[in-house]
Amino acid sequence: MRQTVATLALLACAAAPAAAASITDQDLVISIGGVLQLRAEHNQAIQEGDTYNSFTGAQTASAADSHYDTNTGAVGKADAMDFYARRLRLIFKATYQDVWRLNVTLNGDRADQPRGAATAGNTTTNTSASTRNVGVYQAFLARDFKDGSIIHTLQGGLDTAFFNRAGDLGPNTQTLLLNQRATTQLLNPRGFGVAYRLTSPLVRFGIDIQNNLGDDGTDNALANDGMLYSGRVELTGPDDWAIPKWQEDFVGKPGHGWSLGLEAGYNHHDQLAALAENTYATDFDGTGTATTFTTGAAGAGQTAASTITQGTLVYGADLLFHYDNLNALAEVRFARTAGEVAIGPTRFTGSYNSLIWLVQAGYCFPAPADTVLEPALRFTHIDINTRNHSETAPFGTNDFGVSGQQYEVGLNWFINGHANKLCLALTLWQAEHGDSDATIVRLQHQFTF
Repeated sequence: MRQTVATLALLACAAAPAAAASITDQDLVISIGGVLQLRAEHNQAIQEGDTYNSFTGAQTASAADSHYDTNTGAVGKADAMDFYARRLRLIFKATYQDVWRLNVTLNGDRADQPRGAATAGNTTTNTSASTRNVGVYQAFLARDFKDGSIIHTLQGGLDTAFFNRAGDLGPNTQTLLLNQRATTQLLNPRGFGVAYRLTSPLVRFGIDIQNNLGDDGTDNALANDGMLYSGRVELTGPDDWAIPKWQEDFVGKPGHGWSLGLEAGYNHHDQLAALAENTYATDFDGTGTATTFTTGAAGAGQTAASTITQGTLVYGADLLFHYDNLNALAEVRFARTAGEVAIGPTRFTGSYNSLIWLVQAGYCFPAPADTVLEPALRFTHIDINTRNHSETAPFGTNDFGVSGQQYEVGLNWFINGHANKLCLALTLWQAEHGDSDATIVRLQHQFTF
């Protein structure tokens, strides 16, 4: 089912104008909630024109640098300002006899954000209407088995895996900075599958088996898709050092605690030929230069159609720390991507590694009218291909850039905690090599119920 964002917004307003609405009887509780993140964004960026050998760093081609728009992901000057909805979600939940849980979430994220290739006159292929579609974000059923303070949960359906707190698992309404963390790009699973969860005072644990990330395309006669497997454990401190609910920012709440997360995930045998992209360009065979294969029909110089399958193994660790007004997080994620390109009977195999780590901290100060102000900082090191030390790719279209260094400074004003807050953030990004860079200012108002 598809409908317009306007319809979704009207439903949300009608259902609950100020706080989450609920309907309760002896066995059944139904509630409605929502998330709205409105953004204003200005960016100035450069795309490097030269190319370099990935091993030696020597220049291999020369061209002029170009202006680049981080909203469209294309060469051209950006608009003076872009207004859009970063997240727009309507959440329906139901609980039956306190052990059965149903969640259906609709979303219209990035409504009106111009994303797509630029055309003449620096316009984009995305009109306002084409970005205002609403889709199903979550749709799952869970059964809790309670044993005192320990809860075992079995669930199935469409959901975020218990994996990668930087990604859809979040919670992404309680972040320290308005920008999503760059570690989300190393495996951020959300799909249909089955899951197990363990919740206890000191340990949280989850495993998921889902359709793999490329499973939404057509089947291929030469190779089948695998599955996505992931697992995460979170350990928290004892007694008054425990963090009962994971969140990046505690808004100056008195108390202290820590939480250590360890995880591993494997996106197995993903059939990339089914995706929208029709090339696979990377230093796949270790020659020091990018190798491009055309999937589907035979490409130039090829004698047969090609298929591409790859598997990505990701390890991650994060340490969350809270002490009264101080919020801090350190995180590291490592990925190894290995694949096979088949051109008729010929096979090419290769792999590359990715590494992203970051540190961030914020400190809350009381402000007038029972509000809270919080300055925050983050530094992120991003290396999508650790074998290539001359990556010059431009920023991209996400909240974070690709290989390079990223510095972020933010200021949060909590009008009513995370339920109503105004956030300002400055992002400075520099590519690993060359002149590609980006300066982005974002202002975001978040309202949740």
